[in-house]
Amino acid sequence: MEKTETVKRYKIPQDLIMDILRILFLNKIKHQITGVKEKENFILMSVFYNNESHNGLQAQENIESILKDSANT
Repeated sequence: MEKTETVKRYKIPQDLIMDILRILFLNKIKHQITGVKEKENFILMSVFYNNESHNGLQAQENIESILKDSANT
């Protein structure tokens, strides 16, 4: 039996959290905040992607692109 869900863990800077949450809510993707690092200004989040959903794949690409662009600036 094939897994239908993939879990990705992200370290999200505080200034990007609303952008990431917007993507998750609009695509109805399950997620869980697993930690808050107040001094470092970031949030740890687990995101549960459905492997059978095209929206899930697209949302994952968008989130990872935002985080990558943020790391490069």
